[in-house]
Amino acid sequence: FEQDATAFVHWLRQSPVADGFDALQIAGDPERVARVQREAQGIVIDQTTWDAIVQAGAKIGFTV
Repeated sequence: FEQDATAFVHWLRQSPVADGFDALQIAGDPERVARVQREAQGIVIDQTTWDAIVQAGAKIGFTV
């Protein structure tokens, strides 16, 4: 099965890219790109969310 799936993805990636797009994407591609970006640049957390995290930690004795 794995060999067939890999061959299918390889075949899909040979398809021409549609006008207006930079690359062909298959399921999981956007998530893999986002993961690499987040690992390199971190994850942006708004102040309200950060405050809630800090407050939750304080309830169990954790300080930032």
